[in-house]
Amino acid sequence: EDAENRMNIVILVACRNNPYTRALRRRTGEGLNITAAPSGTFIAFATAPGSVAADGTGANGLYTQELLDALTVPGLKIEDVFKKVRTQVRIKSNGAQIPWENSSIEGDFYFKVN
Repeated sequence: EDAENRMNIVILVACRNNPYTRALRRRTGEGLNITAAPSGTFIAFATAPGSVAADGTGANGLYTQELLDALTVPGLKIEDVFKKVRTQVRIKSNGAQIPWENSSIEGDFYFKVN
């Protein structure tokens, strides 16, 4: 909000537990909590609120790899990019990880046009 941009995109892939903060985890649960998107903001989370993301087996985690793949597809609106990511992550994690988004953007945004 302070930046006063028409659109802000935030991608959070830090949805992991910290094994060294047991006392804190008992109070708040696992993973990140739900965060409201300020006006004109799109927030993407690697996994659902209260859940943790898998590390994956390659150079990147599962979510990051699927996001990188989806960003190369021309002509997809931002919502469609993240739906594609969500579907692939859910399938490849056997339902253990389901990415989420929170958005208050208006209009269309494309990462890559045709």
